[in-house]
Amino acid sequence: MCLRVDAAFDSDLTLELDGLTFVISPEISELVGEVTISYEDQIGKKGFMMTSSKPVGEWDGFGISDIKI
Repeated sequence: MCLRVDAAFDSDLTLELDGLTFVISPEISELVGEVTISYEDQIGKKGFMMTSSKPVGEWDGFGISDIKI
């Protein structure tokens, strides 16, 4: 899982928080379950991290998404 800038479709599930709109397709939401987004700021590991209630692989939660607009 990762974060990216993308357009929302009418069928997507959305959540607006602090002026940002988060989007996930219903199919992905069913596959991964509840998603938590946190921010890591450690040496060599800086950016957004996503974890899900239904892990999608052994490396779930280890990837960092670095989004710049």
